[in-house]
Amino acid sequence: MYIESLYITTATLVGLTSFLALKQNHSKRANLYYTGFGLFTLFWMCSLYFGFGSAHTGNIEEANTLFRAVFAFGSLFMFFLTLFFYEFPNRSYQFHRFFEYIFIGLTFSLATVAFFTKWIYESVILLESGELVDIFGFLYPAFLGYTFLNFAIQIYLFIQKRKRSQGIEKQKISLAFTGMFLFNFAVIMTNVILPLFNFYIFQVEAVTFSLIFLIPALYSMRRFRFFGASYTALKITRTLILITLFSATTAISFLLLSDLSIGSTDQILIVSALAGLMLYTKADQWVPELTTTEFRQFRTGLETLRSQIFYCQNYSRLLQNLENVFVLSLHLSAVKLYLVREKEASIFIPIYIKDDLVQYLESKKLSLLTRTPKNNHFFTSKESQLCLPIYLDNKVIGLFFIGKKADNEPYSQEEINEIKKTHQALQVCFINILLQSNLNEENNLMKDLIQKKTKSLRSQNMEIKQLLRQQSDFIAVTAHEFRTPLNIALLQLEDTLDSYDHNNQVLADMDVLGGSLERLKSLTQNLFDVQKYDLEKVTLKKEPQSLQSLLQIITNDFQDLSKQKQLKLHLVSLKKDITINCDAPKIHQVFSNIISNAMKFTPEKGKIEIEAITNATEVQIHIRDTGTGISEDNKKRVFEKFQSTDATQGMGIGMGLYICKKIIELHMGSIHVVDNRPKGSVFILKLPIHANASTQPKPLGEY
Repeated sequence: MYIESLYITTATLVGLTSFLALKQNHSKRANLYYTGFGLFTLFWMCSLYFGFGSAHTGNIEEANTLFRAVFAFGSLFMFFLTLFFYEFPNRSYQFHRFFEYIFIGLTFSLATVAFFTKWIYESVILLESGELVDIFGFLYPAFLGYTFLNFAIQIYLFIQKRKRSQGIEKQKISLAFTGMFLFNFAVIMTNVILPLFNFYIFQVEAVTFSLIFLIPALYSMRRFRFFGASYTALKITRTLILITLFSATTAISFLLLSDLSIGSTDQILIVSALAGLMLYTKADQWVPELTTTEFRQFRTGLETLRSQIFYCQNYSRLLQNLENVFVLSLHLSAVKLYLVREKEASIFIPIYIKDDLVQYLESKKLSLLTRTPKNNHFFTSKESQLCLPIYLDNKVIGLFFIGKKADNEPYSQEEINEIKKTHQALQVCFINILLQSNLNEENNLMKDLIQKKTKSLRSQNMEIKQLLRQQSDFIAVTAHEFRTPLNIALLQLEDTLDSYDHNNQVLADMDVLGGSLERLKSLTQNLFDVQKYDLEKVTLKKEPQSLQSLLQIITNDFQDLSKQKQLKLHLVSLKKDITINCDAPKIHQVFSNIISNAMKFTPEKGKIEIEAITNATEVQIHIRDTGTGISEDNKKRVFEKFQSTDATQGMGIGMGLYICKKIIELHMGSIHVVDNRPKGSVFILKLPIHANASTQPKPLGEY
């Protein structure tokens, strides 16, 4: 029963993942090769299982045939595993075509020899003790060499592909290689190496080593969605995992209780089933839903979009919001928004001439049309994958086209459902823009619907405002509630350090704890500050300040830290000191945030330079660094609230630079970032000059 459960469970998971890979994209080579690996792994399992069964029943001739099939199928599943890794996630490294032909020929020649001759595996001997002993043929070393060749190729591909990859692609390769390395090592040791020395440890259970590769495969589908499996399939996978745990627990409990001879068989079976059911219930709470980071980002992006587009008053602003979410955040190829008319017109909205696509949508009353081979002729743009019609009184007045995903995979049903939720908000916003634009042709259609739409709009706007108000209140209350226990914890930590003698290790641990609490307190304060800026409850205490003195204070504050990090922090002295009217502590906060980011992501021996350039009405402060720089896409987002970019850009969770921008704008100034040449970034702050104030600098340390 134990062996049967083991083989059935493993075969089910192997077959399921292979089916999902093939079902999702049967034209993608990596998916085909993974399915080939799964198929030959299943054949290998069956040959192994029935081979042991035949040997133990004394049918040696049949066992020999099946064990030869084991070696044949083993060489084939190793071959397809190597091919899968060659193509996954893409063929970023390519062997010479001649080597590919040699490798293919060697594989199928070896599989043929293994299956039809005794040259690799001669026979199995059943000893009186019940132990099976393998007799290998003279070509068994060739099979060993082929096995290690596959292993070596996989390691070589991993090294080459990892060099050529970054970000999520590098994580995909590393995860796939981890599974393959452990799988190959276990299989080679127990089925190839150890039998040479008459060690048959776990040979019967060899199929379980397939799970070593499947574990990262299942994990990858949950986190990275390598095969793009539908969420329904992922739910089925989760259910099968729970059923597997139930079956395994029941079987193990039954075996243990049977050995102890506690009760009758029926009683033992009931107790075992109850144990399995208890674990199933607990596991159902522990095992997370198989959703993905990608889908969560997709859903969050569209939720943000739905709240934003209600406030768009013109076409350009609406299109900009659509592009920010779909193209910049979700990395789709393109978005296009058209006004549908019978003929061309010179207006500010691009025109889509009414054609068969519009008639089809009106006849079917579709809220979304997905590109398929059958309706491919409707999509005039090669980049478009989805089409959302915008209706008014059952007539299509607009078309919104959405492009392809970055990996060219089809949209999942869950993603399509999220896009459909955006349809109503987009429709309302587009109609509102047309109303305000006073376009005669559209106004004739709208007159009968204005009252209905107005009532609906008011209701929806009230709901959105209420949700935004609740969100704002929640963040403010949460930040406020966090501050009190944090302050208590910090005070208690200080009292503990003052009251007791500790050894150096305890003091060091206390310092780490105190630093973490201080950072959490700072983060909480930033959340609180963000809400105050959003609600326009921040007031400035402006007074004339010497710019040279202000910059000198900030530079002095960071000198020690710059020396520790072996960075050169340089302030370019002003030829002539000037006075600015500002809230000095808040301006100090701005400079501190920007310089801290620059120091964090500028390598050793790098340079950070602060320079002020003045004219008659304003001063520009340039903060240059020689760090990693900021990409063009991220330059547009770094000053937005909670718009964190890649960690290498040093933007945290997106509060620091947002607060900086708000402070500068309250001073009637501006802030932006450009590239530093040859590398790094330049943050440029513009502030108005206060012409009629004293230029006496404030003492150092007053801020």
